Amino acid sequence: MTKWIPLIVGGLSGTVCRYLVSGSIFKAFGDRFPYGTLAVNVTGCFLLGLFAIIAEGKLGLSPHTKLLLTVGFCGAYTTFSTLILETSHLMQDGRNGYAFMNLAVSIILGFIALKLGVLLGDFLQSF
Repeated sequence: MTKWIPLIVGGLSGTVCRYLVSGSIFKAFGDRFPYGTLAVNVTGCFLLGLFAIIAEGKLGLSPHTKLLLTVGFCGAYTTFSTLILETSHLMQDGRNGYAFMNLAVSIILGFIALKLGVLLGDFLQSF
């Protein structure tokens, strides 16, 4: 039962953060392109990389904290399924260029953000 608490707390936190980040980006940039989902996916990749390295390194995280941050928070925060749905909508609307750009930029920036999170985690481990 104790593993469910970190999952619930992390999932609730990730969901709320996703809503706030995506909503604020939507308000700032509009809905011509799914910038909010892109921002959430990229920052989620960064955080997952950071949390994974910290959890495995000498700073360490308890199993429950790792579960809270990686599976709970990042699992609820990142929005890959929404990425696919919004890309499909772009294609249905005949905006194939935006659809391709949405996929390509999300994957490329997500990978870069993950690597930056790993680098930051490695750097923090060096102290």
